Amino acid sequence: MKKIASLLVVVLVLGVSAAAHAANTKIIFDQGPEATEEASGFVMFNWVNDGKVVIVFQVRGLDPSGQYVVYVENEIDIYIFGELKMNKNGSGHLYLLRDPDPDPLKSWIGIANTDIGVGNTYAVLLTLAPPHP
Repeated sequence: MKKIASLLVVVLVLGVSAAAHAANTKIIFDQGPEATEEASGFVMFNWVNDGKVVIVFQVRGLDPSGQYVVYVENEIDIYIFGELKMNKNGSGHLYLLRDPDPDPLKSWIGIANTDIGVGNTYAVLLTLAPPHP
């Protein structure tokens, strides 16, 4: 009986772990028109129980003295999600917990080193095309 109970606990833990990982999405950025060879990064999305999404942006290979914004662009507008926190090695991150509006998986996402406007791509370092239109 103890073996069956232990087996059920293991199956339950594995099932919960698999369900938790199913809600995660990790996508690698493409290099934008102003990227250096060293510039790279990714974004992770994790939908949580209350309908919000945890978004983690991670980059490296950028100028450590620069200021970088994370933006989302859809057919209506550009939304600035926030500014990356950079370290002295040129790596940076931004953690967000927000309502998924605009839905980041149905929008262009980018990392830029200046304020940007619609159609202004000269400052775009890393980009991500919408994986789920």
